[in-house]
Parts: sequence; structure tokens; C-alpha cells
Amino acid sequence: MHLFDLFLPLRGPKQVASLASELTQRSCAAVWDAAQHRVLSMSVSEARGYLRAKATEVVAAKVDARVLAQRGIAPAARANIVSLAADGVVERLLNEAIRLKRTQGHRRAA
Repeated sequence: MHLFDLFLPLRGPKQVASLASELTQRSCAAVWDAAQHRVLSMSVSEARGYLRAKATEVVAAKVDARVLAQRGIAPAARANIVSLAADGVVERLLNEAIRLKRTQGHRRAA
């Protein structure tokens, strides 16, 4: 991000997608730490919903912190950014949970 970008609100879809991708990366660890203990004992559908709730909470807080720090997100873009980033977090962490469940299942069977 360039210094000039700090003074412009996010307008274009590329900027929104870029910030959502960045927030996805920055939010995964916090969401996983908060949800891992519960998610591994849930069905895939339950885990998806639980991760979605946690991801939305974490991502929204990060977006709001950025708004306060830089005043660079147009209010109309906020909901879209939160939704895109939360979807990215859910996709990554759900895949990780499924992988871990399979690994644990193989260990028990052996």
C-alpha cells in the first residue's frame, strides 16, 4: 500500500478484493484459535456456520480498526469487504478442519 492510498476511500472492486484477501490472511489465525476446540467435533455444516460467525466477528473488528486508523474505507464497501474476507477465512479453515478430522480418523483406525 502506498502513502497516497491512505487518503483515498476504497472505490474499485480490485481495491475491495485486495483488502478482503489481506484481511483473510490476517484473520485466519485468530479465528482458528477461537474456534478450533469446537470445530473439530462438529459436522461440516455446523463447523461452517460456527466458523462463519467467528470469522465475521474478527474480520469486522479488523475492518473497523482500519477505518478508525486510516479513514480509507467507504461505508458502502465495508459490508462487502467483511463478507468476502469472512468467506475466505471460512473456506481455508473449513478445509483445514476437514483435513485434521481425516488425519485423526486414520490415526484412530491404525
